[in-house]
Amino acid sequence: MKEEQRHHVVRIILLLALIQCVSCYSEDDIVLIFGDNISPKVSTYLHSLVLQQTTQHDGINVYYYDSTSPYQPEEDISAAPYVFSFGNTTTRNMLISQEEVDSLPSEGYIIKSAVIGSTTHFIGDGQKEENSIIREDDKNNSISIGAHFAAFKMMEIIGFAFLHPLKFNIPDSLNLDVFSSDLNITDSPYWPVRGFHYHTQHLL
Repeated sequence: MKEEQRHHVVRIILLLALIQCVSCYSEDDIVLIFGDNISPKVSTYLHSLVLQQTTQHDGINVYYYDSTSPYQPEEDISAAPYVFSFGNTTTRNMLISQEEVDSLPSEGYIIKSAVIGSTTHFIGDGQKEENSIIREDDKNNSISIGAHFAAFKMMEIIGFAFLHPLKFNIPDSLNLDVFSSDLNITDSPYWPVRGFHYHTQHLL
């Protein structure tokens, strides 16, 4: 078989695989996409919480993309029922522009949702803190604390609760009714300097 014919066969196989992928979503499947301004530890943690919740229900699949396994344009998610986008992903611009993020105050965040076609998009991103320090897991200084605030707020909106670093609540069912109307939320910390006292760390 000639080289050109091989490439043609490969293209056909990839196209068939893509068609199969597009049609493989069930009505409750969820796609999670994390940008590179979300810490990999946080994206893995939030992914695990969604998996713990959805494994209680048959037929719900969770598809996961982050900065180490990014969403590719050829992987069409337009047929996915729910797409949750955390941080500066390629899908964020569908609802939130970079200008909106840049205009947020230090550590502020913005969350929006909208139904586009047959897909419910739930998207959040946020601003970095002023004079941010370079963390050990963020050599490129790209992680945004505001994006993390948005991510955890998004999780709370669909039913999760974070009462303590070692005590979280996984809901019996995700609150997807919240998407019956479009969301548009912006917020930022009131106090510029905040901290913890050891008494605040008691388990509830």
